[in-house]
Parts: sequence; C-alpha cells; structure tokens
Amino acid sequence: MRKITFGIFVLALLFAAVPELTTPAEANVMHTIVNNTGYTVTRVYIKESSDGNWGRNWLEGHGNLSSGNDLQVSLESGTYDIMLVDTDEDSYVKWRQGVRDNMKTTFTLEDISQG
Repeated sequence: MRKITFGIFVLALLFAAVPELTTPAEANVMHTIVNNTGYTVTRVYIKESSDGNWGRNWLEGHGNLSSGNDLQVSLESGTYDIMLVDTDEDSYVKWRQGVRDNMKTTFTLEDISQG
C-alpha cells in the first residue's frame, strides 16, 4: 500500500511541476509589423484596442526600424491598435487590427496620422 501511495504522490508532484503541459495553451502568436512608410521608425507602440494606454516602446533597446524592414512581435490573439513614430515625430496608426498567427500589418505613408 505504501508503494502505491508513494507512486501517486510522485505523479502528483510531476504534474504540479509542469503546469504548462497540463493546461490548455493560450499561446502567443507571431505578428509581423512592416514599415513601408519611406521613413525610419524610432518607436512602435501596441495596445489592445480596448485599452487607453499605449504602453511601452517595442523598439526600446533594439534600434530603429528602417523603411522596408519588419518587426516580429509575440502577442496573444486579439484586436490591437498599432502606432509607429518616425524620426520626424510623425505617427502612423492602424486601429483595430486583428492579430492571429503569422499575420502582418503593413504601414505606408497613407497611414500617417492627421492630428
């Protein structure tokens, strides 16, 4: 009886030690942001569309995003607002972007914010 109790105890410890294997994944997805504005971007902000705060600069500590290049970010699937800011402090915004795995959002000069 002790061997069975000990075996059950060991199994319980194993499952407790690796919860990510036993819980459904709310996995992040890779999303690509493409800068085709013609200008170098110095800041990228991403927020859930329901959130009022732009949050952190996703480029901080990683340099700039030249035109023609892209940035891959890991996000939970959802709906996001994405803003780029270039070296002239012009901003480019796309509202309510559906983010799912292996999708991309491309910014062009037409996305410049008017205000």
